[in-house]
Amino acid sequence: MQTYQTGDSLIFKVPEREISLQPAALYPEAFPVAEAEAVIQPIALSIHSWVVQTPYDLIVIDTATGNGRERGGNPLYHQLNTPYLENLRAAGVNPEDVTLVLLTHLHTDHVGWNTVWQDDRWVPLFPNARYLCSAKELSRVKNSERYRALWLDSLLPVIEAGQLETVDVATRPAGRRTDRLYSHPPATVRTMPRWSSPPEMITPVSPAIFCIPRSSLPIRSGIQRSAAIPGRRKSRDGR
Repeated sequence: MQTYQTGDSLIFKVPEREISLQPAALYPEAFPVAEAEAVIQPIALSIHSWVVQTPYDLIVIDTATGNGRERGGNPLYHQLNTPYLENLRAAGVNPEDVTLVLLTHLHTDHVGWNTVWQDDRWVPLFPNARYLCSAKELSRVKNSERYRALWLDSLLPVIEAGQLETVDVATRPAGRRTDRLYSHPPATVRTMPRWSSPPEMITPVSPAIFCIPRSSLPIRSGIQRSAAIPGRRKSRDGR
């Protein structure tokens, strides 16, 4: 298990699965020539959660894709059957013990295990946790027909259970500093834990991390490029 110790807190990764994509699918401006596909290896991407165990909280950051979801037949997300829940328990995490779920953004591969199918309905997987997400991001998904299925199976059950709270990124939820990353999608949040010394930065999407030292390089799913560039430079410079 991949783990990190920071102060008196332990951070570890709970995998759901790995996928691979061609570089041009992620960075079309860096790999614009189709012939490059024959010589450049696909990029392996991990879909997972991060778990943070502190003396006071058990925190899950993003909840991967989820099993049994209707996702329009897209083989990357549709009707999966992964061992995520088994991996979570094998890492020593009982869903009932989780106190906080931080959702950096609301794409389908970051919110699916918010809920689990039980007694013919979707219910929160973490029954005793507060779920936190960006207010702007929640509004974006709620009002989008594209995310209708995700809204119904991964967000609405948490809202109806009274467990979802929205935050402005200028606040400090649960002792953390949060900032907008502006791309993938616009209200994506990075979190900088207050309990970490030296400070750590937890960012939600590895292709976006690749862009931090290359601040002008867009990813295909990125949005608001003009705002993303200074945001990446801020992350790179530790501000």
